[in-house]
Amino acid sequence: MAERVTRKRVDWTQYGDDDADLPVTDVPSHPALLQFRTDRAAYHVHPGNHSTATALPADVVGRFDGIVLEDAYTRYEELSLNDLYRTTQWRELLDVAFATPMPSVFLLDLPSTLDSIEAWTTRFRRRIVALLLGTFLLVPAGWLLHPLAGVVATIVAVPGALLLFEEGARRLSIDRFHDRPSRLRGLAMLPWFWTVYGGRSALVAHKLERFVAPKVARERGRRPAFLIDYGSHHADVYCYLRYPRLRQFVLAVHERRNWSEKNASYADTVCEFALSDVDPMYRNEMTEREISYKQVLYERRRSSDAT
Repeated sequence: MAERVTRKRVDWTQYGDDDADLPVTDVPSHPALLQFRTDRAAYHVHPGNHSTATALPADVVGRFDGIVLEDAYTRYEELSLNDLYRTTQWRELLDVAFATPMPSVFLLDLPSTLDSIEAWTTRFRRRIVALLLGTFLLVPAGWLLHPLAGVVATIVAVPGALLLFEEGARRLSIDRFHDRPSRLRGLAMLPWFWTVYGGRSALVAHKLERFVAPKVARERGRRPAFLIDYGSHHADVYCYLRYPRLRQFVLAVHERRNWSEKNASYADTVCEFALSDVDPMYRNEMTEREISYKQVLYERRRSSDAT
């Protein structure tokens, strides 16, 4: 657990919609990144793999204002920057970031309500297997029932087929089909909007557009640039960032289900690891690198809350 965690109650409505006229942070293009802009920020999505290091050059990483990393199990206050640094996917990326002007690192996901990482991992694997088998078995059943049902079942099976295809390409080191971002990949994952994976992607996009991007824009005086380094099955975050109404629809679906086994109390909380100008009062020190950081939890204050 981090030694010091600072909590701030923030009214998200204080951040307006006037960011579109601000200049935007310019980041060099890179073939491993899907790059696009909204009225609030420039986004660079990397379809990563948790067992493979993310390798990006310093002249790209050094231009980001923020890096969004994935942790779908641990509560924010129980994570430290050391925990993220020990993850295979991000160790090399953070090494590069530490040698630059050091963008902030953000966590925006929902922690799990399960008691152990082993239980969470087992649940994750069983869910993926059930999801893949279920959607694939629906395809022939749908076509036998009615052509329209067959079309719907085929569309629902597309994300699973894509994941299996990409995993095979990764294991065979066929770079043409693996680790190449595209808008098509994001669209192909949309049929899984009803799963917890689609809900998490929509929530990350919501937190970025509603709070994180306007906050950083106010601090920097320009529209910020963010690197989103998630697993490849979260490529649909592209769609949720580009299309607010789609994002709100998917969020409403998952809020109605109370986010299944995810900890919904973090739906309005953002975690930031600030790496520069750290006040000694709030300073944490990494054990594996000579890096100081401040860990801040921004908890949304609604207008109905008592002041």
